[in-house]
Amino acid sequence: MTSGFRKILLAVTSALLFASSLALFAACTEDEPQAGTENPATHEHTVETWTVKTPETCTEYAVEEGVCTVCGQTQTRSGTTLAPHNFEYVSTIKKPTCTEKGLDSVKCTVCGTESTQETDPAHTWRRTGINKQPTCDTDGEYAVKCTVCGTESTQVWEKLGHSWTDDGTGLDPTCTTPGSRNVSCSRCGAKDVREIPALGHEWEEDFTVDKIPTFEEAGSRSVHCKRCEDGRDRVTEIPKLDENTDTFYELHLTRSNGDALAATGIGFEIYDGGEKVANGTFQNGIGVAILPARVYTVRLTDCPEGYIAQEEYTTSFDQFTTGGAIACETPISGKLIETPATAETKYSVGSVVHDFTYTDAMTGETLTLSEILKSKRGVILNFWYVNCTYCRMEFPELQNLYREYGEDIAIIAVNASARLTDIGSMAAPDTKRMIQTFVRENGYTFNFVEDPAEGEALSWKFSVTGTPVSYFIDAEGVVCEIVDGYVEGANEMRLKNAIEKMLSIRVQTPAEAMLPEKKS
Repeated sequence: MTSGFRKILLAVTSALLFASSLALFAACTEDEPQAGTENPATHEHTVETWTVKTPETCTEYAVEEGVCTVCGQTQTRSGTTLAPHNFEYVSTIKKPTCTEKGLDSVKCTVCGTESTQETDPAHTWRRTGINKQPTCDTDGEYAVKCTVCGTESTQVWEKLGHSWTDDGTGLDPTCTTPGSRNVSCSRCGAKDVREIPALGHEWEEDFTVDKIPTFEEAGSRSVHCKRCEDGRDRVTEIPKLDENTDTFYELHLTRSNGDALAATGIGFEIYDGGEKVANGTFQNGIGVAILPARVYTVRLTDCPEGYIAQEEYTTSFDQFTTGGAIACETPISGKLIETPATAETKYSVGSVVHDFTYTDAMTGETLTLSEILKSKRGVILNFWYVNCTYCRMEFPELQNLYREYGEDIAIIAVNASARLTDIGSMAAPDTKRMIQTFVRENGYTFNFVEDPAEGEALSWKFSVTGTPVSYFIDAEGVVCEIVDGYVEGANEMRLKNAIEKMLSIRVQTPAEAMLPEKKS
């Protein structure tokens, strides 16, 4: 093929393509109106998607818009159907009967068009008997009669459905396996088994040390499941100890039963031989130091009133806490404060109580806390008043616990009505006669005292604002637990747990070493 022929062929092809483009452009931009409408000749445009611009009503067609995919012009078109009238009831022209339809006058709320609508005939049924009783699985049947025309018929009495109750048997779900409960119907006795989904693991917030590191081997820690013993997450290696590497240590204030003392402001000093290598202050019962792993001497300073500690003790910083820091327990104990409380004294968990003396409202016997703690291992101070509903519910539980633990504990029920009256929660305080009558009628055998209406009274010192509330004072005179309010179904167990915690404290002198050997 010659080059001249190629040029001629290329020119012809280009001309044809240009002509096609012009034809297509002309087709898309045709502006001749279509017969019967004011819109342009949209049939020649290519519109793939139409969008409703104005919806149809009962008098006007919808208006739709679309964009031509060829020329990009916006096209419009009208819909082909009208919306139905939105008729609303106006009045009754003819009431329906049992056999004939009625007629209502209606009006469109959009365009105002008026019209009529028929209403179906309807009997006025009244039940006249029961043909069949329903069961859990099958429908029953009523006999009915129209009160207007006397027509008799029947109506369905829907089946009752099962009323399932838990039999108290089955398998409890675990973190990884589903459980089940056996249920039975209280109506028909049918049995069924309901599956309970697996609980899933509930992770602790802090790490637990699974293997303590030593100077020879690394350890490990992980987050444990609160429910099961097998759940482990985020297993992490703890490097083995290095005598020459500084490590983060925690000093934990602990009591004789191992409980932490969340005290703030107690100071500590750490000695390596005779040289002080660190010092600091406990915050919420924890002190921190960064030191190499070895045996140190620790001294506590600035103990709060009522607390006593060994002058010094030795401890090896080589035990990991749940968080991965190395911890040493710092022994501290309480001792009942012999001096009277001041007007500013307020008690909370962790406070050491000042000694106090009261008179039993029933026997006239003088009660002194220090004397009670010589023969008892703990005291419950329960604040109440005569007309307190929850106090009345709690006292039988306290009496049960007093029978069980009476050899080890004393219960002093302090009437707080004077305090509650003073702060505006009561109209008037209970009288001594009201207290005595209440105790005699119910046969309670623990101690009851009438708290005077003054700032030195116990209900002021313990900041009582509602009842019932119980403070648990252990053998060292420390408020170790508070049980506030009443929880129906679980209250006695709450009290019992607090008693067990209170009795776990043993009286200890500063000379007794809780962890370390005393340094000479």
